[in-house]
Amino acid sequence: MAKNKRKVLLINPNFQLKFLRNLVYLNVLVCTAFYCAQLYFFWQSRELGRGIALPPDHVFFQFIDEQQRSMTWMSIGTISFVSMLICGFGLLYSHRIAGPIYRLQTYLKGRSEGVEKGPLKFRDADYFPELAEAVNNFIESDLEKKHKTKHKKAA
Repeated sequence: MAKNKRKVLLINPNFQLKFLRNLVYLNVLVCTAFYCAQLYFFWQSRELGRGIALPPDHVFFQFIDEQQRSMTWMSIGTISFVSMLICGFGLLYSHRIAGPIYRLQTYLKGRSEGVEKGPLKFRDADYFPELAEAVNNFIESDLEKKHKTKHKKAA
């Protein structure tokens, strides 16, 4: 039977959407800071021109205005591109965090309902592989204790 290759990106929507929302907030904060720094730079440049008593229609001010327009458009493009990257990577990384937790939850639920399963395994790219190892060691240790107790009662 062919393995199901369908990929569910929102394994734990509550966690993943909050994670993405916080990344977006951080992105907006950083982009706003850079944009304000840009505005301050051009304001300072205009003040420099005024400080040396250049007339308002001087080519220097026209140059500053043109540079500011260019920088604004470059900033919009860069911010849009970086925002898409952040959302994409945020979704990917939240998936690699939520996936193992979901897998652990379903594994433990199955074991508690008496479904004997093999060892807990996570996907290769998932985070927290040591968690699967710890759970497997715990279950193995628990089974050994139960086996020893069973043999003592039988003897």
